[in-house]
Parts: sequence; structure tokens; C-alpha cells
Amino acid sequence: MATLKMMVGCPGSGKTTYVKMMANKKDLIVSRDKIRFSLIAPGIPYFSKEDEVFHEFITKINKGAENHNIVWADATHITRGSRHKLYSRLDKTLFNKIEVYVINTSLERCLLNNERREGRERVPESALRDMYAKFTYPTEDEFEDMECSIINIEYIFR
Repeated sequence: MATLKMMVGCPGSGKTTYVKMMANKKDLIVSRDKIRFSLIAPGIPYFSKEDEVFHEFITKINKGAENHNIVWADATHITRGSRHKLYSRLDKTLFNKIEVYVINTSLERCLLNNERREGRERVPESALRDMYAKFTYPTEDEFEDMECSIINIEYIFR
């Protein structure tokens, strides 16, 4: 059975950087952004295909658990509802543990990091500000029938 390593943090907080630093070569990294950019053409609105993006994200996570001991879910997961949306669609026969990695970053740092992004990778500032305002910390009780660890990470990236 596999462990799901779920990232939690606003756009520009350093989630992807952290995953790249910490993931083992045998791990599977499933990036919602990579899926999004494979499905939307340049000039198409950032959130235009969210249902399709999410379906592919979940499919890759569940299928990945068949061949990998660790699967990283690299996406924002900033609210209880967004975490539940992922959790409720996990194939629980494939996963026995969730590790939730919360990247704590100031809004100013998120905005600065986002400004450094190019093209489609840059999240609209208004969307980032809205997401930051809606952020809620995860709790272990969100993941009822599975072992869960909450790992709090202070911003460490420049």
C-alpha cells in the first residue's frame, strides 16, 4: 500500500520546490499545474478546465499508487473542502497513510514568487489573494479512516 504526500499551500508558497527537493526517484509526483498546462492552450483562461484537470489529477494519483510506494499530490489544497474533494476520491484500497505538508508562507512572499513566474504559470494576483484569504489549516480528523500526519513547514525558499 502507498503513502499519499499531500501538499497544502497557496500558489507561490514553495510547494513544488519542496517536492522536488524531497521526493525520491522512486516516488511519483502528480502536479495539478502540469496537468492543467497539458490541457489548456496558451491564451485560454487559467481555471477554464478545472473539472477535467481534477479528474486527471485523481486518476493519476490512484493509478500511481499501484506502482509506487509514495505518491506526491502537488496542488494547493488550501481549504477543508478541497482536501476532502481529493480524499473522498482516493482509492482507499491502495493508500494506507496520508502525510500532509503545510507550507507556511506570507502573502507577500507568495506574490513575489508568483511575479517571478512566466506566462501561464503566473496565477492571477486577484485569485492568489482570494486563495490566501480562504486558507485553512488541515487537521487529522479530516482524514477519518486513514493514518494521517500533519507536517508544518515554515517557508525556507528564496
